Amino acid sequence: MTGYWPDISVVFRELGLAQMSVSSLEHLDVQNQFLCALAGTASEAAVFKPAMIGFKWSAADMRSREQLRAAHTSATFLGDCSRQVITAALRALAQQVGGKNSLIDVQFKQWDLFGDWQRGKESLNDVFNSFYSTEQRLGSLMFFSSFQETPEQLWEYIYDRPQVRIGWIANDLATCSDLAQLEHYRRKNPALKNLETQANTGLWPHVILPATQTNTKILPALVAALAEITRCGTIEIIPARLMPECGAGPLFSAEEYVTALLAIYKDDRIPLRMVGPQLWVADRIDRDDSLASSLQSAGASIAVLANGDMYAGEASVGLDAWRIGNVLEESDALRWERLDAIPEAFSSSTAPSQCRSCEWRYRCGGVDCSISLLNERQSGQPADWESLFQLYCAPRKALFEEALWDSVANSVQAGNGRARELIECHETGINLRPAPLPANNQKQ
Repeated sequence: MTGYWPDISVVFRELGLAQMSVSSLEHLDVQNQFLCALAGTASEAAVFKPAMIGFKWSAADMRSREQLRAAHTSATFLGDCSRQVITAALRALAQQVGGKNSLIDVQFKQWDLFGDWQRGKESLNDVFNSFYSTEQRLGSLMFFSSFQETPEQLWEYIYDRPQVRIGWIANDLATCSDLAQLEHYRRKNPALKNLETQANTGLWPHVILPATQTNTKILPALVAALAEITRCGTIEIIPARLMPECGAGPLFSAEEYVTALLAIYKDDRIPLRMVGPQLWVADRIDRDDSLASSLQSAGASIAVLANGDMYAGEASVGLDAWRIGNVLEESDALRWERLDAIPEAFSSSTAPSQCRSCEWRYRCGGVDCSISLLNERQSGQPADWESLFQLYCAPRKALFEEALWDSVANSVQAGNGRARELIECHETGINLRPAPLPANNQKQ
């Protein structure tokens, strides 16, 4: 028995649920009744088991990864990189990815350009000049600041260059444990005050918010406050364990973290399209193509240190196996094959047995390999499954489930007849897999 989603009236009739309508699926009791009927189980044993399909990337998926890398790459400069390092690295990357349609994102981290704005502006200009001299296109240019002092000349500079954005790594909020402390930060913290000033001038900051055992309990309030302060900015929630600058710290419980992320997802004050990982999950609900969990997982990311050393992604910095070389010393002999090896490591070493039986793996794209690489940097060992589950899998699986039902509801309200999922009912449960909508939009 199969039917195309969200046009499932045929499925309703086949299940003996003629009285049920698609619009009624917004009610939890109706969802439970529908899923129980689909799975052919008793009401007390509701089971929802979407697609059980292969996890490891196929040859076609690998070609898709190559296309992704050719079309979109990122370069992160860590520390006070000289103009020579910046220009040499960008030119080497441009020669490697090739093509006039290539997009390259550039980030500056661990170096506050505000500290010496005149020199910082020269470095940013070097980036623009590097792109002008090649066929590549600059996707975005972001630099992270401590926001201790904002030069007045900065605003005009960014207005004239829409690709440039300012980011703030909100380490100060990692220890925020209650709303009173949050209010104190809003009034006293220079970084938050500068964020508000920036938002009021019409610029869009990007905030990386570390999630910790301390702040997880008030994470929705923190995100709501940042959404109000940044107005049209974006917020990226990352477990502090994945941010070396925050230190490992105690690991929060998966239940608390999932609860917080779902509360953020459902909060009408917080636009979905400005918060991750919620946006990350929502995008994957609405796409049919093969997905990578990050640019780094696709071998489409490099990191450059101030001394010219290059690595296959920021998470691998310090791991000799992933060192590409030094752009100042061996620009013609850089080991670009390290980028090719990343997807293979991602597909095999970070796909445990739990991934092969996961309901959402065809949408997830797999565990981001940066989690394992960062853990190896910090402890010398790849990430254990419990850490992977708490940091990555549990929250995304819960968000996938929530986003799926929202996708159904939105399709119904908008009258969008395009099906995204094919429902298949089996004795062991139900499968969902991507499916094109047939021309006649009828039961298959």
